[in-house]
Amino acid sequence: MRPSPLLSAAAVAALIAAVAGPASAATAAKPAQGLATSGVTLLGLAAGGHTLSTGTLALLSDTLKATPLAQVVLTPLTVDGTAYGRQVVRPSSGSTSSPALDSTSVAPSLLSGLLAVRAPVLTAAASNPDGGASTEAGSSSLGGASLLGLPMTVDGALDVTSVVTKAGSVGEQTVSVEDLALPSIADLLAALGLDVVKLPTEVLVELLDELDLLTTVVTTADQALTAATAGIQTQIDAAQAEVDRATTALAAQVAELVGPTSQLAAAERDLQTKTAALQPLRDAVTAAQAQLVVANAPVTQATAALDAALSLLSLPAGTPLSGVPPLNQLGLAPLYLAVDTAVAAAQSAITSATSTLTTATTALASAQSLADVAAATVTALRSTLATLQSAVDSLQQVLDAAVAALTSVLRDVQPLVDSLLASVVAVLDGTPLVSLDALSVVSRATATSAEPGDQTATVTGGEVAGLRVLGTDVLSNVLGTTRVDLLDMTSGQLGAVNALVTQLTGTLSSVLSTVPGFPTLSVPAPKVELLTKAVRTGELDGFGTAGTDLRALAITLPSISVPSALALPGAASLPALGGITQVAGLLTSAPITLELANLGNAVRFSPAVAAAGTPTTGTPTTGTPTTGTPGTVAVPTAVGTPQLPRTGSDQPLAALGLALLAGAFVARRRRSLGEA
Repeated sequence: MRPSPLLSAAAVAALIAAVAGPASAATAAKPAQGLATSGVTLLGLAAGGHTLSTGTLALLSDTLKATPLAQVVLTPLTVDGTAYGRQVVRPSSGSTSSPALDSTSVAPSLLSGLLAVRAPVLTAAASNPDGGASTEAGSSSLGGASLLGLPMTVDGALDVTSVVTKAGSVGEQTVSVEDLALPSIADLLAALGLDVVKLPTEVLVELLDELDLLTTVVTTADQALTAATAGIQTQIDAAQAEVDRATTALAAQVAELVGPTSQLAAAERDLQTKTAALQPLRDAVTAAQAQLVVANAPVTQATAALDAALSLLSLPAGTPLSGVPPLNQLGLAPLYLAVDTAVAAAQSAITSATSTLTTATTALASAQSLADVAAATVTALRSTLATLQSAVDSLQQVLDAAVAALTSVLRDVQPLVDSLLASVVAVLDGTPLVSLDALSVVSRATATSAEPGDQTATVTGGEVAGLRVLGTDVLSNVLGTTRVDLLDMTSGQLGAVNALVTQLTGTLSSVLSTVPGFPTLSVPAPKVELLTKAVRTGELDGFGTAGTDLRALAITLPSISVPSALALPGAASLPALGGITQVAGLLTSAPITLELANLGNAVRFSPAVAAAGTPTTGTPTTGTPTTGTPGTVAVPTAVGTPQLPRTGSDQPLAALGLALLAGAFVARRRRSLGEA
């Protein structure tokens, strides 16, 4: 094949273009992208299978897509998963406020005295400044709440923001709580069914002593009672021993009710199920009987016509043709034939209906037998429980007599007993389970790139003051001061504070769960957690990420078990006991949880990337072309775009390419002359 000068020229041109072209391919510019979210729930309560939360905010600032998104979801109140007063705020909404709602108005039948809140008024705004996204929300109060019908005091404020700009993503929350006070020890125990004045006075005095709550009034009343009872202490001890024996025997007998009571409940459910199963089977029998009647209808009609004819001849129904006088046999023969034909035609349907009826009857009989057995089991268990309950009633009478005897012995000193009880109850009434003078905290999460160190997640400031648990100022006890700056508070110090809180609540539990003569009284320790937090930073898919989770305060009141001898009158109808299975002689409350200021931030960000490696030939993407002499090519330069350095080898290679092109042209010319 002859070399083509055109192809050679094209190859050289391609070589020149390849060599003299740009040193690297261009990288497209990418705008900054980010996401910032902030979530807040001011107060959450749960008890008796119900949940309630108030002051919920969800802020979203998003520039990940072409159109920035900024929105805030305000939810003033949520009861058992149903939101009330929810609003979505966007830039077009302007500044928006949520309505003031009260759970006793919007959902009175659900909570029935168990829980109640008055939602704070929440405000929010959203905007898209300079292609970014910005949201802010807050409240100047924390609303109000009641627990088991007992009011809780709480005040404070909240401010939340989430912002994405070209520089980065930020989520920040500031919350302050003031003058928080849960109900008193006495009120909470009463709301859970325990009548503290029925506890022995020595137990109550021990409780105050262990919690360092003894007052001069209590000590004086206790000393007066001790002096007055010194002369009759032997009688008191003997009467008290009888009370203790009767109480122990009663508790043991009540414990025997637990198993049969549970079995009876299961047996009654089983009987109800088996009884309910009978009706469909009875319906099936009725339907099968109706089916058989339908199948028999042609035979019945033909037989009736024959019997009517026999009756006219004064012959009994069912008389065979052979029993009919010869003179009448010919006339009746068609009727006998009609009966035989009807029987033959209906035989299959009759057989099927009969089989269905037999099956349905058998199934009904079998199910009835099972129901009868279940009914017998229920009857037997009810009889057993009646016997056990009779024994419980007898032991209760013995206990009542023992208590009456003790009361008789104490008659002369009863005023002193009443005085001591009144002074103890006054202290318990004035001591909240938890109280807090002030708590403020700021949490912040930022991300400016995926590079190490460009993400932060911190609790940046705040303080806590006057934290008292069961009357003890735990900060002062552990740290020597009642007010602490959170930035100065180490994790070890916070751990020591929470350890003392656990010790105090454990004391309440240990004293009240070891009352002589009442082994079934159980008061588990309440759980109080101050400032639980978690922070995280990292990189994911080219984005820097950061997040914070913070809960200011969490309190859990576990279920308590109260023997009926120590229960308040009508305790079984208290809200905290509603819906709880109660064994005879023992009441069990519903567990209760409370969470204050649950906060969370999450951000991610990837900075803008400028175009890199812009070619020096071809169509420019940015910049102004330079002017030059006509006939020359002006080389546009992208302003601010760095160019890769030249290697110095492109000009010689271009010259070589031109030489090869010239050589190809000369060879072609000579070949043409030779051929001529």
